[in-house]
Amino acid sequence: MNINRIFILGDSFSANGSSFLINESEKHAFWVDMLTDTFNIKKYAEESRDIQTILDIWIKLLPQITENDCIVVGFPFFSRWRLPRHKDDYKQENELIIRHIGQNAYSECKIETVERNGINERLSENEIINSSIASTLNTKEIIESLTQLSKCKVILWSWVRFKEGFKPNGLYDKTDLENELGYWGTQDDIYYKTKKKYGRIGDLHWDETTQKLFFEFIKNKIEQ
Repeated sequence: MNINRIFILGDSFSANGSSFLINESEKHAFWVDMLTDTFNIKKYAEESRDIQTILDIWIKLLPQITENDCIVVGFPFFSRWRLPRHKDDYKQENELIIRHIGQNAYSECKIETVERNGINERLSENEIINSSIASTLNTKEIIESLTQLSKCKVILWSWVRFKEGFKPNGLYDKTDLENELGYWGTQDDIYYKTKKKYGRIGDLHWDETTQKLFFEFIKNKIEQ
């Protein structure tokens, strides 16, 4: 079956690749860009995007999804919370309007709320609520329901390691992907490997080798 469109949803791992400035090859590497050579990609991803916004986007896309499409959803920690964007700073992603922004990404964005000073401290209890057993199981069940409701192939993955009993059915988490890819490298790894010449200290996003391996993994899943 020919794939019409690939809908890619997620956070920074689905929004940006590894820059030529920090790669040993001095070339840009991003698994989503690699897919564009073969498929029609529609990307809905942003740095620090929270789980609820990702689920909102998925729900909004349901009416237009056909059996010839494919959805690839990358999940962050469930504990992330979000803030409402100011109406002057709504974000357009393809045909959708995004009205929220993740807790760690709002510094350059107007938000519709009380004064910004100390907002993380005041709202930090959201992380406790979102990471509770009740909330985690509820999110798991919503993901599984959306998978069944989607008319097309759905590929679920996460750069997070899930505890037993909390991983949605069919999702490849960090443990699964380490086994599937046979390798998991970060910009922090490269920073020390190259004695600070490449990579970025403390950056847990993928290095270029992992970007390429993940591209092959996703491409194979799409074509199966």
